[in-house]
Amino acid sequence: MAAPGIAATKSIAEKGFIYGLPLVMNYGVLHAYAVDRNSGNYKAPFNQINNEARVYTYKDTSVPTPNSDTPYSILFMDSRAEPLAQPSAQVRQDNDMAPCTNRLAFRAEGD
Repeated sequence: MAAPGIAATKSIAEKGFIYGLPLVMNYGVLHAYAVDRNSGNYKAPFNQINNEARVYTYKDTSVPTPNSDTPYSILFMDSRAEPLAQPSAQVRQDNDMAPCTNRLAFRAEGD
């Protein structure tokens, strides 16, 4: 098998950057929030929820673009340790999405 040419190598590097960067950035936030107690951004250990009593500002550097009108609750779950149950709050009828910290959204019951 021949080595890839310059164009193919560039394409592979671009795809690796595009698909790999979000994983690396997410790991950086995970490490700052749940692992490194001296990071200045530490929130709580794994499997323990943290509710911020304030909204984020430009000074919160571990989040690239925080919403300045949204209070956050953060939970990093390590399901290797034990089974975890995550209860969810009742969602208003006029708002059928319940956002989660991992940037996924779950449909509200009944939809």
